[in-house]
Amino acid sequence: MTQSVSLATVEREIVDQHRIFVEWYNGRLADASFAAFEGSLAPGFTMVTTSGKILDRDTVVGFVRANHASEPGTFQIAIEDVKLVYRGKRAVSAIYFEVQHRMGVTTRRVSSAVFSHDASRTTGLIWEHLQETWAQ
Repeated sequence: MTQSVSLATVEREIVDQHRIFVEWYNGRLADASFAAFEGSLAPGFTMVTTSGKILDRDTVVGFVRANHASEPGTFQIAIEDVKLVYRGKRAVSAIYFEVQHRMGVTTRRVSSAVFSHDASRTTGLIWEHLQETWAQ
C-alpha cells in the first residue's frame, strides 16, 4: 500500500530509473536490458515535457529506445532534493531536481512524478505520470 512507502523507496526508484537512462544513452546498457525501463512505466503513463508537450507511454518508450548510445561517454544525470508531496492508498507523488550534463552543457529541471503500487517491481512502484519544468 502506497501510504507506507518511504521517501527512501521513492528516491531509489527515481535514481534507479535515471541510472538506466545514463547507461542507455551512453551505450553501456544492452538492448535486452531495455525491458527494465519499459517495465517501469504503467500502461497509461503520460509525460509532460519541458516545452509543454504531452506524450503517451509508447512515444516516450520509442524516443528513449531510438537514442541508444546517442551520447557515448557524455551523458550524466544527478538527482537532487527528492521530496514526497502526497501519499495515498493508491498513489504517491514526489518532486525532485534533475541535473543533466550532456556534451559540455548542464541543464536543470524540476520534475513531479506520480507512482502507483506494483508488487512485481523491486521498489513496489510504477511510474504513472511525469512532468518536467525547466529550473535555474
